[in-house]
Formats: sequence, structure tokens, C-alpha cells
Amino acid sequence: MYVLTGFIVTAAIFVAVVFSLALKPRIIRAVTGYALVFSAVSGLILYGTGYARMAVGPLGVLGWAERATISTAIMFVGKNDYSTLAGAMPQLSENMLIFAWFWLAHLLAFYTMASAALTTLGRKILQQLRLCLLPLHNVLLVYGINERSIEFARGAATCTGASVLFIGHPESAAQNNEVLDMGACMLSEEDLLQGGGPRCLRRLGLRAAGHTRLEIAAFDSGVAKTQKFLRTMLETLRQAGISATRVRLVVNCNNEYDFSFLQNEKDSEGALYQVELYSVAQIVARQLILAAPPYRTMFFDEKARAMSDFRALIIGFGDVGQAVLRNLVMNGQFAGSRFHAKVVDKDISGCAGAFRTAYGHMIQRYNIEFENWKAEGEDFWQWAGKALRNVNYVVLCTGDEKTNAECAARIRNVLFVLQHARTDDKDACPVILAECSKKQVILHDALSTDPCIHFAEDVTGTEYPSNRLLPAMNPVDILYNGIDRMAYAVNTTYITDGHRYQADPWESWKKLDAFSRASSRASADYIPALLYEAGIAVPDNSHLTADEVRRLRGEIDKLAREDPEKLENLSRAEHDRWVAFHEANGVGKMSVEEMTLRAKEGIPGFHKCLPPRGMGGRHICMVEWDELDALSDAYNACLPADAPRKDWKRLDTNNVISLPDVYRELYRYQERKAGRPDPKDC
Repeated sequence: MYVLTGFIVTAAIFVAVVFSLALKPRIIRAVTGYALVFSAVSGLILYGTGYARMAVGPLGVLGWAERATISTAIMFVGKNDYSTLAGAMPQLSENMLIFAWFWLAHLLAFYTMASAALTTLGRKILQQLRLCLLPLHNVLLVYGINERSIEFARGAATCTGASVLFIGHPESAAQNNEVLDMGACMLSEEDLLQGGGPRCLRRLGLRAAGHTRLEIAAFDSGVAKTQKFLRTMLETLRQAGISATRVRLVVNCNNEYDFSFLQNEKDSEGALYQVELYSVAQIVARQLILAAPPYRTMFFDEKARAMSDFRALIIGFGDVGQAVLRNLVMNGQFAGSRFHAKVVDKDISGCAGAFRTAYGHMIQRYNIEFENWKAEGEDFWQWAGKALRNVNYVVLCTGDEKTNAECAARIRNVLFVLQHARTDDKDACPVILAECSKKQVILHDALSTDPCIHFAEDVTGTEYPSNRLLPAMNPVDILYNGIDRMAYAVNTTYITDGHRYQADPWESWKKLDAFSRASSRASADYIPALLYEAGIAVPDNSHLTADEVRRLRGEIDKLAREDPEKLENLSRAEHDRWVAFHEANGVGKMSVEEMTLRAKEGIPGFHKCLPPRGMGGRHICMVEWDELDALSDAYNACLPADAPRKDWKRLDTNNVISLPDVYRELYRYQERKAGRPDPKDC
């Protein structure tokens, strides 16, 4: 039996080695789990049966149970009690099936231990090997190990081919396995920074004269901890002379302004680092607007004037609810329409206090009302029974997906019972009903009992299906999947004509501060609304063609020549959107008196005072459209006699007329990314 035992041990080790090399870790874990259960159950049955036959008296029964348990346990270290068991169970040597069962159980038992040992040892060896190979590729350093960081790293590695190094500790064993399965490395923050900056950078393969690029993505929930880590890494990079062109920072946080200081960080040569800041709530709110834009709930006449006010209902006012409200304000502005919103939360005084302080003027300007109601309470439904018939947009963001779903079902039923006036019109736009959380966005066509109903077609004939579940966008969707391409193009159009054609949209974009990027994004996201209001087909951004750009230019030029009233209404809508963006980012109105005083003091850009984050800033143009002529006169009176005059209304009109230029820059960017010649004929 010693020879057979040796064979079993050798075979178990061999199988474990082969599996560890040939199979994925998750498959190995499944096989090992099944083997463990099979061998343990088999051992208890075989040894239990044999020792039971040898037991004498009541005490003997206790003894055989204990022996059977011990013998089963020692199976896992490569030992067996075959000789003792064979005497009590002749079938063990006489019946080939029982004989094979016995030795298969021992083989699988020792395999589980060998596999566990190899996995533990192999992980350490594999970890060191991956760390050694890290410098062969660009490096993605991910600070924080959690669900969102793993999702980001997986997508970013697929798009860029970079080596991934996680810094931190997994929140669970499952996350630890996910990291290993994707071929990434893990280090603690202490291990990475141990020995100071030079050793840290050697591990990452970064040298001043090298070409390796480093992307640092921060997903840790601790603000102070993350700030400290990023400052340490940037100081290390500066001391080593690593160029800012080889480094990008991506920070996913609850409040992007906690990390706005990164926008001003420079390398040892004075060049700004590339910084991307993303708030989870803001990403979800923007995804909602892109998937179900407010203009689809509106009617417009032939002169681009809205035929009704825009009304929104938001239930739940945490981080997501606040971000949704700000984005609706920015995108719910139309000529001839007023914005209204009702915000409902069972603890509105607890969650809206800081918001009211920061955005008090926006709340007053856009008729935003707050109610301390429960979504299932009588007060809410007494109001809803009358008011829901006039609501365009309902968003549920209570913080709990189950509560969101229950509220959505109730509201949808009530809307259907009310027989909203617009449902009698076959061409009516829908009421948009959405559930939002930090994990997903779910869209409904609120007035339909048909789960396959579609939103109204736009002028391009595109249909928008209801009941769509959209997983929340990850920063990887924005960084690598082209969500911000239109914003790049908008920013490029602000470059003077003498340099625009040579400008690279991405190179221009990465020099912007957080507020300027947000401004370009807001402008880009509203462009389809302007075209829709004008009755012009919206080009497909994902497959733009030169013919589409030329077609759009022809229609906009014709509109500017032949329909000045429609052009003015579009300009009014663009101005209202611009004002709403600034209001939603904490910018207030600068008085004419303050502007005049600043002009006398010789302050450059005396008509505005905008901090990098926007909040607390002031701008002279935060007025209604009809006040802009008088404002232009007041501004021009502050200028030197030889300075060019400014017409603030004309600036908004130019933004409408230059829409084809935005699509031209987008087309140029698309062709460059595809490696095709830079187009010059559109």
C-alpha cells in the first residue's frame, strides 16, 4: 500500500500543478470546492462504516465516530488507514468500485490541500513576477480596491493595454479574486512608498528619460487619505523629473471640488498635469440627461418657441437628487418657457440646508419648491393627484432601489388614471419617469401600459425605448468611449481662427480647469436641444460624415438668412442655458456698479470674477435676454475709446450660428482618431 499511497500523493500534486497552469482561477476554485466536499463525505461514509463494524458497546460507538472523523481529516495530508479498514470491510479489496471510490476520495482530498498550497505559493510568485514585468507597459495605478475601481481598471486596461497595479486592501475575498483574475498586481500603500520616491518609481518603471506613461486613478472613499496619497505621488514625480505629459490623474469622488487643487499642480518644468475629476452623482445625473433629454417632453412652434412651461418632480434629495436638479435646470431652458421644480423628501430640512445656502438664487430664479413629504404619504398624493397632469419629468432618487421601484409603479399608475391631456394626441411627447441611483438609471414611458412602448420619435426618426435599465456610467466611459468628444469640439471652437485648425482637441481640453470643462460639457449636451427646437435633424455623433456637416451648415445658414425670429428664439434659449449653467454652479450676478468700479481699477476681465471651481463667482451677464442690450451699453461705456465694442446678444447668436463649426471639429477629431487625413472640405 505504500507504493499506491505514494502514487496517489504524486498524482494529486501533478493534477494540482496542471490545473493551476491550464485553468482560470475561478474554475480552479470551483473544482477544488467540489473535490473537498466529495472527499470529506466519502471519507466519513467509508471510515464510518468500517469503524462501526469494529465497535463494541456504547463506548465503542463513540470511539468509532471519533476515529472516523480523525481518519477523514488525515486524508487531506496524504495518509490513509487502508490496512485497518480492509479487515473490517472485505468489500474494500474485493469490490473494484469501492476500492476505486476509496482511493479516488484520497486522491481528491490530497489534491485540495496541494491546490491550496500551490495557489498560496503561486500567488506570491505570480505577484512578484507581475511586479517585475510592470515596466514593460504603461502603468495604471488604482488607489482603492472596491467595486467601482475594479470596474474602471478592467475597462481601462482593455482600452489601453496598460499594466494594472492596485494600491490598498480588497473589501472582500471576492474582490481579491477579481483583481487576480484580471491579471493585476496588488500592493499596500506602505509597500509602494516604502524606501521613498526613487524606489517607488523604479517599481513602476518610471525614469525621467523614459517613455512609460502613468495613470493614477483614485477611488478610495476617504477624502483626506486620498488627498495625502495624491500629493505624495505628485511630489515624488516632480523630484524625479517625470514630465506632466506622461502622467494623468483620474479622481472618482463624491464632491469633485474636494480635489480641484489638482488642477493647479505642475511638474518640475511648470507644465500642468492632466487631471480628470468625476463625481459619482454628477455622472449618473448627466447620464440621465443624455439618455432622456428634457426637450423631448416639450412642444415647439415653427419659430422655436416652447408651447408650455417645463415642470419637474424630484423625489429624494441626497447627492444624486441634488445633481439631477442642477442638471435639469441646465437643460430645461427653452424660449417662451419657464422652469418649475418640486422637490420632495421625508427629511428635506436635513438634506437641503447646505444646498439652499449655496444655490439660493437659483432656487428663487427657477421656481424650485421643497416639501418635507414622504413619497407614500397623504400630503404628497393630495398634491400629486392634481399636479402630476402638468409634470414633464419625474425622477426618483430616494437612495434605495426598492423604494424607487415602488414609487415608480405608483406614479405610473396615477398618471395613467389621470389620463394626462397630452395622451389624447398621438404625436404627444411622453412624460419621462426615471429611477436613479449611484448604480443605475431606469427609464420608463410613464403613460403607457405597454412595456414595449417607445418614446416619441424626434425629427431624425430615432426612437427611444422605454423601461431601459442603464448601468451607471463609469469614468472609463467618459475617458475612453468618447462621451466627451462633443465637449472637446465645443472647446476647440473657442480657439481663435488663426490657430484652431492646428489645435488638437484633446491637448486643448487637458489644459482647462474643472469649471471650464463643465461649461463645455453643458454646452455640448444642449446642442441637440437647439437643433431639435429649430426642426433640424440631429447628426449622429458616433458616425459623423462630411456630408452631414455640410448639410447642417446649409440649414443653419438658411435659417440665419431667412428666419430672424427663429434665430432670436434659439439665441434666447442658448442665453438662458448659459445663465442656468452658471446658476447651477454657484455663480451669481455682478452689478453694473461693481463692474464699473473694477473697470476703473484696471482689473483685466472686469465684467466677471470666476474662481477655478465657479462657486461664489460673479458675472455681469447673469440677466434676462431682454436686459442684454442695456448691459452691452453699460459694458461698452467702461471700455477705452479705441477698444472694440461688444454686443452680448450677438455672442449668443454667434453660438447658434457656429453649431456647424462644432460638428466640423468633431468630425476632424473623429478622422484623426481613426488615422485618416485631416479633412479640409467641410
